[in-house]
Amino acid sequence: MKLHPSIYKVTKLFMIGVGIWISPFGDKSMWKNVCLKYSLIVRGVYFVSNASLIVKAVILVFHHTEHQNVFGIVSLMALITMINIKVVVYKKSHIPELFKTIAQQEDSFFQTKADAEYIEYCNYFNKIWIIQIITTTTSVYLYIIFHFYKKFTNQLLEEENFMYELWIPFIKNTNNFVFIVIKLILSQMGILFHCTVEMVMLSLMIFIDAQLKMLQAKVKKLSKEDRVRNIIHEHQFIIQFVERLNKSINYARNAMEIIFSTVYFLLLLLQLVILAWNANEITIQSVNVAQAIYESNWYDQSEHLKKILLIMITRVQKPLYLSIGPFRPMDMQAGLITLKALYTYSQVMKQSYS
Repeated sequence: MKLHPSIYKVTKLFMIGVGIWISPFGDKSMWKNVCLKYSLIVRGVYFVSNASLIVKAVILVFHHTEHQNVFGIVSLMALITMINIKVVVYKKSHIPELFKTIAQQEDSFFQTKADAEYIEYCNYFNKIWIIQIITTTTSVYLYIIFHFYKKFTNQLLEEENFMYELWIPFIKNTNNFVFIVIKLILSQMGILFHCTVEMVMLSLMIFIDAQLKMLQAKVKKLSKEDRVRNIIHEHQFIIQFVERLNKSINYARNAMEIIFSTVYFLLLLLQLVILAWNANEITIQSVNVAQAIYESNWYDQSEHLKKILLIMITRVQKPLYLSIGPFRPMDMQAGLITLKALYTYSQVMKQSYS
């Protein structure tokens, strides 16, 4: 069986790994029950670790502990809380159903003649997810290596915890072998969860970009009325897909309001640029559909076809966009606003602890 490039397959594997995609093997009762139990366990473990971090952060804040410890644990708590919020939203909003739609579209592409534009976007996505995994893994493992170095060179302070602090009832010292192993396992889970929530959005946005680009190519080559009807149906499909996506991620976008520490700044900056760029591309490519119609041989068509194309041009004057909840469209300007907010927050935190 020939393997085709895909925008959704790698993300699907990650979604299975974190328990968002429950039925990877179909609706067979045995496999579905196994996957459901796995989903509950893996998400439950990560939620419990998040709750432990939240409790520990509250304790440190109220005990006025050294500010470096507070800043570090609050930042980590914010990161994991955002990830958990997104996982819950993606699960409750039936995000896997959107990916099943992508799977159906890809099957139809490759059953006929694969569109070169779509394959190009698949290759682009492959580069992005590889960069995502490399940057996330590098960040986490450098953090782990740094703390192992401190431990083996006896540079850990008397009350300092290895890697990060967890609240565990009746246990104060979490630097023994068992808890170090637990923290290392949670770190690997963190890589998996973090990459998943980012790749879900990237897959969906790049798929929309690819659909719009392919639509423009078809419009430029239109010749018959039946073909125009198919193009209009495809355009309606893209519009409905974006609307479904907006409804699904409404609350997930609000979670982006959470601020993280400067430890993750470079990684977050890279992610922010990628997300904002691709979201902005959706708006640009949706407007370019009108330009594609203008560049086609519309003047050789019948009056009826010209009226249909005019209606289509009128419709694309309202650009498609991904929204940040009820606030504003997600685009490059939204990315700049977020960066300004991050800088302001870091300055306030610096002044408050100086």
